[in-house]
Amino acid sequence: MVLLLAVRPQKGGITWLAGNHLDLVLAGATFLEMEMAGAVVIREGRIEVLPERSKDPFHAGLQEKLAARGEPRKISYWLGGLRLSPSKIKASVLGALESGREIRLEERRFLVFRWKKPYLMPGHHAGQVIDQVKRGLSSFPREKEMVALLLMLDVAGLLPRVWPDRFTRRNARTKIKQIKSDLAGNPEMASIAAVIKAVERAKTQRHAASTV
Repeated sequence: MVLLLAVRPQKGGITWLAGNHLDLVLAGATFLEMEMAGAVVIREGRIEVLPERSKDPFHAGLQEKLAARGEPRKISYWLGGLRLSPSKIKASVLGALESGREIRLEERRFLVFRWKKPYLMPGHHAGQVIDQVKRGLSSFPREKEMVALLLMLDVAGLLPRVWPDRFTRRNARTKIKQIKSDLAGNPEMASIAAVIKAVERAKTQRHAASTV
């Protein structure tokens, strides 16, 4: 859902709002998705692979990579890029959206560089996702999936996509900050807090490295 909202509605491509850290957000969102699906457990900031293999091929493949390192590793370890590429996770999520006919991918090339530019397909569900997010925030969500989605959209810088009006967006961000602060006292949301913290730290480190 995060990546779907990152695709520009008219021109295609990824919106500048997501900066150069969207792959980190998608990796974090994927870890949470795997936990909610019963493929991993996120405990004390570490990802532990469960023995039963996921029926989802994408999740199953990630389970193998995560398990190959032996003992559970910190989320930040996997966001580093050397052990598990966030950019490859992003490519896999793009492929899943293409298979679901939410987007189409157009091959682009400049000199020796090649990439695939996403465009929203007719009948895509981005509008429905936006409505769902607005409804979810209006009632201060308790469902883990909605809490994770709201916080991930915030970290990704995509709140303007949901709330274009600055005043409305400021109110939404205030509520989201409250939801984030409430995570500390809720053991059921501990995994979300850990992932958000790891993604924010990885964003900061990447930005610092790019400005040296």
